[in-house]
Amino acid sequence: MSSVRRFWAPAVGIAAIIGGIFIARSAPVGFGWFAYAPLTDAAFVPPFMTPQLGIGIAVAGAGLALLAGWVGFRIGRRREPAD
Repeated sequence: MSSVRRFWAPAVGIAAIIGGIFIARSAPVGFGWFAYAPLTDAAFVPPFMTPQLGIGIAVAGAGLALLAGWVGFRIGRRREPAD
C-alpha cells in the first residue's frame, strides 16, 4: 500500500501529459487546400489556437508541473546515508 501512495503523483502526471497530447493532437485542422476563390482579395488566416488545442496544452502543462513538483519533492526528501 505504501508504494501505491508513493507513486500516485507521477502516474497521474504522466497520464495527464499523455492525455493532453492526445487532446491537442485531435483538434481539427482549420486550414488546408480544400477551396480556391480566385476572384476575392481576402486571405484566409487560420486561428492561432483552437479551444481544444488550448485545453490539451493546459492539461499537458499541469501534468508536467505535477511531475516536476514530485521530482523536486523526492530530491529534497533524500536522506544522507548512515555511516
